Amino acid sequence: MSSDKQSAAGGRTLTNQACPPEVTVGAPTGDRLIAAGLIFLLSPVFLVLAAGVALFVGRPIFYRGERLGKRRAVYMVYKFRTLPNGIQKRLGTSLFSEREEILPALARFLRETRLDELPQLVNVVRGEMRLFGPRPERREVYERYGRGDPDYELRFETAPGLFGISQLLTPHSAPKRLRARLDRRYLKAGGHMTLPFFVYAALAMIGKSIAAAGRYSWQNAVGLRMVRGEREKRSQVRITPSQATIQLFDPGMTPPLVSGRILDMNRDYIRARFEAPLPWSFITTHGGRVSIVRRRKGSPRIKNARCHAHVERLLNDEHSGQPEYLLAYSADSTLNRYMVDQYFLKQAIVTRR
Repeated sequence: MSSDKQSAAGGRTLTNQACPPEVTVGAPTGDRLIAAGLIFLLSPVFLVLAAGVALFVGRPIFYRGERLGKRRAVYMVYKFRTLPNGIQKRLGTSLFSEREEILPALARFLRETRLDELPQLVNVVRGEMRLFGPRPERREVYERYGRGDPDYELRFETAPGLFGISQLLTPHSAPKRLRARLDRRYLKAGGHMTLPFFVYAALAMIGKSIAAAGRYSWQNAVGLRMVRGEREKRSQVRITPSQATIQLFDPGMTPPLVSGRILDMNRDYIRARFEAPLPWSFITTHGGRVSIVRRRKGSPRIKNARCHAHVERLLNDEHSGQPEYLLAYSADSTLNRYMVDQYFLKQAIVTRR
């Protein structure tokens, strides 16, 4: 059976190349029983989320899409819908970015907390997935980023998981190769989730869900503040990173011209208090290169993300001695975007202090 679309446990295999013959498709019986129990226990949560998706995101409530499973078997994965209809065809091999679409608050909440993945418990019951393992991949993404990469290929030796190590430890913006490396380390260590880490991850996910629910509920209850006739994006999500500073550089990237302390930030804006007024050339032009730096207390390790920023407005008197500015910024690269999301905005489920 050498066909590229041969039948395998209810799915089609993309190819049989490099697939060990001793590997079989399916999830452990224990995972399937636990998933069935979770569906029963979480049925009220399913009903509430389904009603919310129908009201605020639209129909259909559930998203169905092809994914590659064990031995690259193609199967249909289920999720609560958070993206507009037809978005996957428009994305192709690209990865979704929050900047590409304006999502309803409920959709952003589901994506941030990973609760949109809960319907995949059905996939676990059907034996197409297990509870823990590398996340299932779209065929187009695998063809573009993963084919021939040993870290990527290893993931197909086991059934994909509802939750993966890389999914728990990294934000959505993490580079695919970094996630593949984390998954490979997990699989090389035996591919089993230890009980202490399971409890820690579960508590972290519950805590993140409660915090996000409170934040989104408050924002929609009080409404977004209006600034100059436009919605202020800073009111959506603001984080206060500890020990974080911002440094302004000239085009030659010499030592910083001026430094400031980050008071709060999100994916679009930084509010910072500087030691001195910013150069007039930086304010009157389209901004310039900045570096966001975080030093862990008691550790010599430094996290650094390079970005481009410009002044949105001055928040206090420049002559106050420590002028405060609102800066709009964007990361210089995918890797820098990941650094911001991981170490400054703390967007992973399990965050590192």
